[in-house]
Amino acid sequence: MKGFLVSVFDSKSFNMNNSLEIDDEMRLLSESAGIEIINPERFIVKYRNINPKTFFTKGKIEQINNYLQQIDQQNLKEDELVIVFNIDFSPTQIRNCEQIFERKIITKTQLIYQIFLERASSKPAKIQLELANLKYMKSRLAGSYENFDRIRGGIGLKGPGETKLEVDRRTISKKIKQLEEELEKIEKHLLLQAKNREDKFIFSLVGYTNAGKTSLLNLLTKANQYSDNALFTTVNVKSRQLFLENGRKIIVSDTIGFIRQLPIHLVESFKTTLLEIKYSSLIGIVVDSTSSFYKEHIEIVEDMLNILKCENINKIIIFNKIDLLSENQLENFKLANDFLFKNRDKEVFYISTKTKQGINLLLNYLNSISKL
Repeated sequence: MKGFLVSVFDSKSFNMNNSLEIDDEMRLLSESAGIEIINPERFIVKYRNINPKTFFTKGKIEQINNYLQQIDQQNLKEDELVIVFNIDFSPTQIRNCEQIFERKIITKTQLIYQIFLERASSKPAKIQLELANLKYMKSRLAGSYENFDRIRGGIGLKGPGETKLEVDRRTISKKIKQLEEELEKIEKHLLLQAKNREDKFIFSLVGYTNAGKTSLLNLLTKANQYSDNALFTTVNVKSRQLFLENGRKIIVSDTIGFIRQLPIHLVESFKTTLLEIKYSSLIGIVVDSTSSFYKEHIEIVEDMLNILKCENINKIIIFNKIDLLSENQLENFKLANDFLFKNRDKEVFYISTKTKQGINLLLNYLNSISKL
């Protein structure tokens, strides 16, 4: 499937560098979901006012339509080309825009759900994903029946729209309750497993998506987990054993990558999968050192860890992909971040999972701290 990517930003808070990274993320997300973005240039739309019916004003709709016609030289069919947006819309806005553009609309939230759906393999991950999707659907049900509401109000009757809305709400609520009960049983089992591991040293890898967590797990434990330059290659927690020089065996866990504006229903539902992080002996925040927004990425990860109540667990910062920095860039990068994180009582490591640079220093640290 092909996609036309439109990145939308509020003109009041618009930042060019930030918007470019978000646009890049959306391209990667689209590719990860199997959608080939066909517009060769970035198409960024800034808005001041929102039309409640379509989100976009008439002028913005014309702007999007004109560019869409320019790039759709192949006259692709309606089901062959979708429009991808980096923001969410109400069900009414999606329906109206799909009629105007004569194209299916895919939002960032839908892309993330699609990727998770394709990559979830464990039973807990699948249950949590279904639960998140149902909560998302339930939160948007009322808007899906707005047309029925208007008809019913106009003729003064209790029409089919209201009945179907109530039935759908009840059906979804019943399914949500069933899944939550299943998750509760799984969580009890995971808590029991965690207690049995209390004498073991658990090193959990967390980080912004595509920072290289899985590559680091593979390098440390000589595992062979799938790793790629794509977003959300890991949606199930994977744990492997690492044998250290001190003779101790520790557990290294690779977790779900985080991203800005990760759908809240997904965060809430995946707390069971992320439960293992709460019982870590040490958390390694893996960071892409080549990103201009690495500080923001760290903040997003730390905010997520606070939501998961992991603020009291010892953490280290692991800057990955340093092989992509020049010697001068790396020296300046180290100076800035050594000062920043040492003041926050965090050990900092600079590594490359590709060249293995800095890995021995990280292993030496794990060797010493796991003795304590």
